[in-house]
Amino acid sequence: MMIIEVRRSEVGGSVKAPPSKSHTHRAFFIASLARGRSRTSNALVCGDTEATLDAIRMFGSDASWSYVNSSELRAPTEAVYCRRSGTTLRISCAIASLCEGRTVITGDESLIRRPIGPLLKALKELGAETSSSDFPPVVIKGPVRGGGVEIDASVSSQFITALLVIGPRIGLEVRAKGDVSRPYVDMTIDVMRHFGAYVKKEGDIYFVSGEYRSSSYEVPGDYSSASFLLAAGAIAGRVRVTGLSGRHPDERIADVIKLMGGTVRRGDGWIEAEKSELEGITIDLSQSPDLLPITSVLASFAKGVTEIKGVEHARVKESDRISSMAYNLRKAGIDVVERRDGLLIEGGVPRGGVFRSFGDHRVEMAMIVLGLAAEGISRVEGGRYSDSYPGFIKDLSSLGADVRCSA
Repeated sequence: MMIIEVRRSEVGGSVKAPPSKSHTHRAFFIASLARGRSRTSNALVCGDTEATLDAIRMFGSDASWSYVNSSELRAPTEAVYCRRSGTTLRISCAIASLCEGRTVITGDESLIRRPIGPLLKALKELGAETSSSDFPPVVIKGPVRGGGVEIDASVSSQFITALLVIGPRIGLEVRAKGDVSRPYVDMTIDVMRHFGAYVKKEGDIYFVSGEYRSSSYEVPGDYSSASFLLAAGAIAGRVRVTGLSGRHPDERIADVIKLMGGTVRRGDGWIEAEKSELEGITIDLSQSPDLLPITSVLASFAKGVTEIKGVEHARVKESDRISSMAYNLRKAGIDVVERRDGLLIEGGVPRGGVFRSFGDHRVEMAMIVLGLAAEGISRVEGGRYSDSYPGFIKDLSSLGADVRCSA
């Protein structure tokens, strides 16, 4: 197991945001359903997106990091192994439903704990045959037909995304129940429209038709990864992140820091955060649940109490992020109350210690950032940051952070 040692540091400088993982996933899957050859640029190369690239190859596409040459969909002869990627899992299930024949889809030990029941139920309503389990591994046999379907998205917006992505192939009306992480659905629609799909939303119903066309797509910078760098600036110096564009739920990190009283500046394609005296706030992160870990870290340095709510669905990510962050912040000497849908955090002076990633890249990166301003030495057990941000340690070091990795 890798150990990341972090010492109190002052950080400063500018870093270009890595490419967006969420956009990379969507661009690859949608390009695999478009006729002809599509080109991709600035795709994020990481463990999760490698899982997506492997998946579309198994479904018949010739693909690399710079292009996708689609072909007739086929059910893979071997299991589609989604590693640790929930997005790969959910969209692969939908694409498998387009194929004649049986597709087996599975993942590693963290992924097989992530629910897919509501998505399987919707695919069954559209004519697919699926195994009875609500968790991977799953067997899916298509093809599905078009029409109307209802999906319970109270656990994950990826269920909506998966159905929308296959919509242009069959024509769909998707009625969505539940209102979590809807900005991720908006992101999906943006990429779909770029490739020629027609998507219209009326109330809670999405109407999907049209036909995907091959295209060139440039992946924008990632606000999710940028959130850790900006938080580092807010508690330990001054950091500017450049190369940011497009819509992304985690763009909200700038608002979170400002609401806490932090200094945030914005320009054309960049955001900068500077060390400030932070104050506790009450915030609903239901539409940006991936910000829970890093917001929890900011709250641990803030004066007073911070209430984070609306993130019950964060319990079924790579880890139970509510419990994971509560455990680690207590180890740092911070008073935390764990609630069903969030955390109550009384800020103070975090101290270093030995922290766990729980196999979760965002928990790991959040605790590394905490170590930049905590008293003493912090050691984070992990090495999962490469799932989404392989250059994280290198970028932090370039800003002056004292971060060291050892096996």
